[in-house]
Amino acid sequence: MPLFAATVCAVTLALALLVTSMSIRAQPAHATATTYTLTDLGTLGGESGATIARDINDCGQVVGQSQNASGQNRGFLWEDGLGIMPLGTLGGPTSPARGINEPDDCDDTGQIVGFSRISNSNNQLRAYLWEKDPPTNLGTVPGFSNSEAWSINDYGQVVGRSFNNPAVQGAPATDGRAVLWENGQTSNPKDLSASLKTVYSETAYSEAWSINDYGQVVGEVGNVDQRAKAFLYDNKTDKVTDIDAAGRQDPDHPVFPYRYSEAAAINDHGQVVGWSYRTTINDPPSTPSGPEGKAFLYENGADGTATVAPLNPLDGDLYSRARDIDGDGRAVGWSRGTDGNERQQFSAVLWEDEQVTDLNELIPASSRWRLSDDGTTIEGWTLTDAYAINTSGQIVGAGFKDGKGENLSQLRAFLLTPDTTAPKVECDTADDLWHDGDVSIPCTASDDGVGLANPANDSFALTTNVAVGEETDNASTDSREVCDAAGNCVTVGPIGGNKVDKKAPVISITTSPGGEEYLLGEDVTVSYDCLDGGSGTSSCSGPVASGGKLDTTTVGPHTFTVDASDDVGNADSESFVYHVIYDFDGFFSPVDNVPVLNRAKAGGAIPVKFSLGGDQGLDIFAEADGSSFPRSGPIPCDSTDPADTVEQTVSANASGLAYDAATDLYTYVWKTRKDWTGCRQLVVRLDDGREYTANFEFFK
Repeated sequence: MPLFAATVCAVTLALALLVTSMSIRAQPAHATATTYTLTDLGTLGGESGATIARDINDCGQVVGQSQNASGQNRGFLWEDGLGIMPLGTLGGPTSPARGINEPDDCDDTGQIVGFSRISNSNNQLRAYLWEKDPPTNLGTVPGFSNSEAWSINDYGQVVGRSFNNPAVQGAPATDGRAVLWENGQTSNPKDLSASLKTVYSETAYSEAWSINDYGQVVGEVGNVDQRAKAFLYDNKTDKVTDIDAAGRQDPDHPVFPYRYSEAAAINDHGQVVGWSYRTTINDPPSTPSGPEGKAFLYENGADGTATVAPLNPLDGDLYSRARDIDGDGRAVGWSRGTDGNERQQFSAVLWEDEQVTDLNELIPASSRWRLSDDGTTIEGWTLTDAYAINTSGQIVGAGFKDGKGENLSQLRAFLLTPDTTAPKVECDTADDLWHDGDVSIPCTASDDGVGLANPANDSFALTTNVAVGEETDNASTDSREVCDAAGNCVTVGPIGGNKVDKKAPVISITTSPGGEEYLLGEDVTVSYDCLDGGSGTSSCSGPVASGGKLDTTTVGPHTFTVDASDDVGNADSESFVYHVIYDFDGFFSPVDNVPVLNRAKAGGAIPVKFSLGGDQGLDIFAEADGSSFPRSGPIPCDSTDPADTVEQTVSANASGLAYDAATDLYTYVWKTRKDWTGCRQLVVRLDDGREYTANFEFFK
């Protein structure tokens, strides 16, 4: 009992009604976290050809019907990568396909069943089995002029009906028989009506809609097409189960609210879906008129007790119809409201875990219906009917795509594929260049399915984290998790191989001879290196080139500094301080050096003699606190060192400092005072920073 006609009529309601009615439609809670990518299966006749997908196998091969360029409904096979392909006929212009089974290898194509007119000159139909063109005519039950095939299991068993007197394809038949063709059978299919009579009193008409791999068949049986009862038939045991009766066991709360019922599909667990419906003659009366109903799920429990549960419509809708069920108990079909046209009223739905979900809410927002900016064009999809679901959760059906003005647009076949693919993330690679700071690697995320969970994250950067003072040619960035709206996630990073240099060159300075003090004029070689394990040294310089001479031409403290930088600008300097001193070798006679205690007569002038390794001028004494050296001051006389009397004296009028080049000696005349008693220390501090002492004991 197809929902839609082969062609699509124009609607009479205004576009404003379409917008209003769809905007107030109540939306259910999601029954599943699954979201889907949507594939338009195309047509056999261009954009004007109405197309419906009717079945899909576990290889993702889809069959159905599509109007060709002549407006005739031809069967089609769709495969990923190959697109939509027409199926041959039995001689007539039409060949709608209804079912496909599983091939042994997905590189092959499953067997396809449907029905075809046998010539252009009459309307007789024959069920066919397609494995290649032309299809095989499966024949009819004797006494009937027509047949249709609706379902095929993986063992090649086919079910459908034989019937008489169709005025045109799809018109009600006056009588018919549910039939089963065994694999390879091309005539005299098994008439199931004899078995159905054991349970049903009214068996003038029957039709088989589905068969599972265990030979269990479901369909409808009654007096006439579209006035029937749901049945389950076991081909192995010949047992018939009255599903309709099971759904009406509780008269106060029947699952079947309408007079008639139909079992549409059965899985290998024996779960059956279908619907309870009223007839096209509006029985019982309601508004709007037409075949409406309530979907159901029938199954046997572990104890063999049969249960029937309703498959409710979406919130705000009145009717539901189930068309298929997979091995996990997920069912698909439609939910219908009463307002508006077909595009507004119908929604393809999924039942799972006792909840119903509008499949329109589980496709990318970019694929859903919307109005153009000028309000004159409908863009995108409204999924109105789901016909089949496979083990992978792929769903096929039909919906309206695009449209202008008040038009519904064309009925088109769709394929929904659960989005289990994580987003794609493309990041730049390490650039093989050295950087003076952390590197940020730009990344771009995209999702071909339902879109990113957070579209604002479509561009981001992954950054290294190298500590200051470190350098590495294999720095790694951080990482990030990127998810799509379906909950598929991918972790990006870390990305290694980045060159980050936050460390200046290491400077090493050596001298020969080594030390921190050098004699005035001493020959000292200085060497230095600037080593960089990262980007490399770009400069390394000091006061003289490495291997040159240290400056010892002046006494006092000196600083030698080497400056270095690397190729990314990290710079540092290293210094060392050295002292240049006079070549002082102690005091000469008549003054003895510490620890000897020199004895001298108070008030005399003592010549203090020393050498500085040459003539260094007379400005050699240091100054401090506003006065110059030499200085003297009292000290205790408890030294145990031997005393030595100063023997040489100078005249009283001699004073100051003098240098004798012949002896290379400096002489400083120290004038003592007559009132000095006890012991004193003479302190001689030179301008090279060094200090020398001599101890004296004075007597009268």
